Amino acid sequence: MPSMHVAGSSHRLPPCPESGHSYGVAMEAVLPLAQMTTEEKLRAMEALWADLTRHAEAFESPAWHADILRERDQRVAEGKETFEDWDEAKRELRERLL
Repeated sequence: MPSMHVAGSSHRLPPCPESGHSYGVAMEAVLPLAQMTTEEKLRAMEALWADLTRHAEAFESPAWHADILRERDQRVAEGKETFEDWDEAKRELRERLL
């Protein structure tokens, strides 16, 4: 996988499109996305997710997350939404994209 460059400056992250809440300040990470294959991009996403979930207890969810989850649970209960197992979803994406 190509190396990642992390720039020294930080910037404000854009607000969440569903709630409008801001996630705060982040370091700018620059990946050579145009040169990366789809498989490399998926591996990079999985590496980031694995690292984040390894320390999940260190993160406190914003209060608005509970509101969004309740809304989604309600939509599932009403039969308006469905969800899929994450491993199955990744498998299907790989089949379509690779």
